[in-house]
Amino acid sequence: MTNDWWGAPGKAGASAGIGSEEMVTPGERKTLAEGAPDGTPVLRLAGSRVTLADRVYLQIRNALMSGQFMPGQTLTIDLLSKQFGVSHMPVREALRRLSAVEALEVAQNGSARVPLVSIERLSDICTNRLHIESHAAALAAGKIDTASLSRLTAIAEAHEECRQNNEVYRMLELNQQLHFEIYALAGSPIMMQIIENLWLRHGPYMRLLTDDLVKQVGPNSNLEVGPGHKMLMTALKAGDESAAAAALKTDILGPYEMLQELCREYIEAEQR
Repeated sequence: MTNDWWGAPGKAGASAGIGSEEMVTPGERKTLAEGAPDGTPVLRLAGSRVTLADRVYLQIRNALMSGQFMPGQTLTIDLLSKQFGVSHMPVREALRRLSAVEALEVAQNGSARVPLVSIERLSDICTNRLHIESHAAALAAGKIDTASLSRLTAIAEAHEECRQNNEVYRMLELNQQLHFEIYALAGSPIMMQIIENLWLRHGPYMRLLTDDLVKQVGPNSNLEVGPGHKMLMTALKAGDESAAAAALKTDILGPYEMLQELCREYIEAEQR
């Protein structure tokens, strides 16, 4: 298995720009980037209000959120500039912004490193996700309309189809999209920013989970996921705020025990 700087192992560029259509400013839901046939990220104009530095930032941010980088992986300005086909300046600015929220650790030479994983940090991230994201889900349940519910249902159904077809990477993309569509309905930009930062810090752990899910897939096996999404969609359809909050907590806690074990295994392997 190869470990490309961009994309999952052996799947370079497969998920470039994950969630970018859904995580830009309202009214500006245009594709920010897509993978070229050879896996190289290709930046595309996404509206006059989005600068080149913004586009580079959004791609790296979304890649971090979805676990496309390994814990401790080094990202150099020169390499990123070549991959994006841009100068050093927008890349440097993107890395600065991501280091400001501790999504990356930046060295004096300008290179950046994905943070290493730890059980303590995982627990801290999970605890805060439980409190904040469950509250966002409750707010969303109280505000959801027919059009939003239809869009969320389509995403949830696509997610389930990917699970049945063992499409790990696409399934995880849709999981992220579903969550952020729900959180956007809460109508709180400040809360959304906090949630994005939590997902950024959760990225290295998501990479461990992704790699484990890929290993589980076989000709006679199917991906197993918890009941969180079904519970969440039922609560949203009913406009039940407390049930939506409980379902979101179930969805977060589902993989938590597995993540703890994967984290321990990774740390032990790195220490050998």
